[in-house]
Amino acid sequence: MHIEKNVCESMIKFIFGLKDTVKVQRDMEVCGIQKHLWLKHDPQRLGKIFKPIAPYVLRPEELQTFMNRLASLKVPTNYCGSLGKHIMDKKLGLMKSHDWHVLMQQLMPLALRGLMDAHVRLSLMHLNRVYRNICAKVWDPIDLPTLREDVAITSSMFEWEFLRAFFDVMSHLHYTL
Repeated sequence: MHIEKNVCESMIKFIFGLKDTVKVQRDMEVCGIQKHLWLKHDPQRLGKIFKPIAPYVLRPEELQTFMNRLASLKVPTNYCGSLGKHIMDKKLGLMKSHDWHVLMQQLMPLALRGLMDAHVRLSLMHLNRVYRNICAKVWDPIDLPTLREDVAITSSMFEWEFLRAFFDVMSHLHYTL
């Protein structure tokens, strides 16, 4: 469950734009990858730099919609502990492992519907489904090869859509399981 918490926390930081910094975009330019995300000089204002919004980052109105959807969900009492108060404060970083578990597997797919780029949203929903299948109480041995294929497909989708900075030690540990 702690691996799931760390991966979900990293995913939230990416879609909130906390890991999409100027330094990261300069590193992409040095490496020569993802040209559409490189910093651009603003021709109207000399000396100013324009930072494009990455497709995996929620725009401000999408972020507000995401947080409103999470806040307006009606769930049973103590279903996800302290998630409600953290949503109201717009600070998801202080939650417990079980709250991250519920957010990742059940609430995030609902809150992300219709937001951000379809390819990015689909890869996030694939990851949520993989974790839901891994954390299931009962496994059917016939489904294990399919689960392995899902993990490989999800991993390749994330490598295609997200920056290499997403793949820290925890996400690599997850994909080796």
